[in-house]
Amino acid sequence: MRSAAIVTVGSELVEGARIDTHTAEVARALAPFGFTVREAVSVGDDADALAQTFRRLAAVDELVIVTGGLGPTHDDVTREAAAAALDRPLHRSARLEALLAPAARRHKDARAAGMVLVQADVLDGAEVIDPTTGTAPGQVVATPAGVMALLPGPPAEMRPMLAEFLGRFERVHASPRELCFAGLGESDVQVRAQAALGEAPGIAFTVLAKPGDVRALLFDHGAGASALDAAARRVADAFPEECYSEAGESLAQVVVRAAREAGCTLA
Repeated sequence: MRSAAIVTVGSELVEGARIDTHTAEVARALAPFGFTVREAVSVGDDADALAQTFRRLAAVDELVIVTGGLGPTHDDVTREAAAAALDRPLHRSARLEALLAPAARRHKDARAAGMVLVQADVLDGAEVIDPTTGTAPGQVVATPAGVMALLPGPPAEMRPMLAEFLGRFERVHASPRELCFAGLGESDVQVRAQAALGEAPGIAFTVLAKPGDVRALLFDHGAGASALDAAARRVADAFPEECYSEAGESLAQVVVRAAREAGCTLA
């Protein structure tokens, strides 16, 4: 497996004002491409602390994914921190500046307009990922151990860039399968699912639980998509009444979809 690290940037994360949801999403997206997340860390909007973190991870991990800190405000310092960590000066991209000019012109205050254009600053040698939503471009830059991808923090901006970036890698594993159960405890699901799986070489299995919801995750460790699908089917069949989703959906999502399909409304 290839080594990866994830850095989520934002003082709101380390101070408890927001919950980091990116780490799990990014780690799950990396798995089919053979990357194992060796380390995941949240760092506040501190250029020196970020540079230190980037420098350390870039020396050992083949892939470093960074989310957040690429916007136009004073505390968006990911670009500067990466430039310092990798010894790659920033330069203003004329193409990006032209791309961002319409957004800058919407601001009456010249200072605010200038802040928008800061997002056109690019690390020397970096590949730019143009934004499809929002204004912050992503950047991909070589590191001593591999490559670092700088992606914006808002999910609607991060997700398409992550998908575009990962498109350059060969998919070597199937995506995990997530089965959801209601009305049973974690141990009940573990015992019955393990019996249904039987011998399943190349498939890793774990059970996660929270109040009112138990989930079984099956990971492809060499078995392939067909074998993973067959294993998930065996587990689901062992819970004819308790397994409400084979696609990681919440119970609320399943109920709403079933109501719509039946032509019902919820009061």
